[in-house]
Amino acid sequence: MQSSKSSLMWLVTVLAMMLPALGYSLPWYGGTFSADIIMKSPKDPSMTAQGTLHVGQHQVRAEGTHGTQSKGVIIDFNKKKIWTILPNEKQFHKGLGNAPMPPRPDAEYLPSDPDSPCATGGEKIRCKKLASDKIDGMAVDQWQITLSNNNRSQQMMLWISPQRRVILRQQTENGPTMERRWGGYETLNGRKSEKWTLVQSFKDKSLTMTKWIDAKLYVPVRVMDEKGNITAELTNILEGSQPDHLFDIPSNYQEIAPPKPRQPKQQQHDSQQGQQFH
Repeated sequence: MQSSKSSLMWLVTVLAMMLPALGYSLPWYGGTFSADIIMKSPKDPSMTAQGTLHVGQHQVRAEGTHGTQSKGVIIDFNKKKIWTILPNEKQFHKGLGNAPMPPRPDAEYLPSDPDSPCATGGEKIRCKKLASDKIDGMAVDQWQITLSNNNRSQQMMLWISPQRRVILRQQTENGPTMERRWGGYETLNGRKSEKWTLVQSFKDKSLTMTKWIDAKLYVPVRVMDEKGNITAELTNILEGSQPDHLFDIPSNYQEIAPPKPRQPKQQQHDSQQGQQFH
C-alpha cells in the first residue's frame, strides 16, 4: 500500500493533468468583466491583500497590493503568454513568479471534451465512462481515470456534472476524497450566486470550505473557511468589454529576469500572507 505522502503526490499529479492548462481551450468565464478583490490570510485576518481583476475575451489581468508591494499578472491564452508586472518599479518578467493568481473559472474539462487531457494525454492517461447517476438531484457521469507513469498507475473516480461542468465527487485510490455539495442560490452584492460546500478528507482528517460562485460569470465571489472566516471576496463586479491596453505590457516597463523558483516553505509563507488570489 502506498504511503499517505505518495498518495498525495499522485493526487497532485492527476489533478494537474485534469485541470485546465495554458495551451488548452480553457473553459472560460461567463462573460467579460472587472471586479475588486480582497484576500485575508486564514492564519491572521488582519493580513489582507487588495486588488483588481479584469477578464477579457481570452485574457486575464489580476493586480494586487499587500502592504507596500504591488504585483500583477497578465495571462493571454491566445498568445499562450504569462507576464508578471511590478507597477511600482515599472518592470516585468516572463512567467508567473509569485504574483497574485486570478481566480480561475469555476468550470472543468469534461473527459469527453475533444481537447481534454483524456483525449490528448495518450497512454499516460486513460478515461472510461462507467455510469450515469444523480447527486443532490443533479445528473452526473461517473468516470474512471487511470494515470500511468514509469510503470506505475493510479486510479481516480470522478462524478462530474456535464451541464454545470464541475466535479461533485472525487475518490482517489489510497488517497484523499472530495465532495462538492449544492447549497442553493443566494444573492451577494446584488448578484445571483451558487452556494457550494467543499469537503476534502483523508483518513481521519477533513477540511471544509464554502464557495459562492457568480451564477452568470462562473467566478468565485466569496470563499469562507470552516471557521466562518471570509478569506476571499469579489465585489463591484462590472460586466462589459475591457480595454485592450490592460492586457499589454506598458511601453515604459523594463524587462527583468524571472526570479528563482521559490522553496516550498516560502510558497507556504506567501499563501499564509494572503498574496495568492485563488
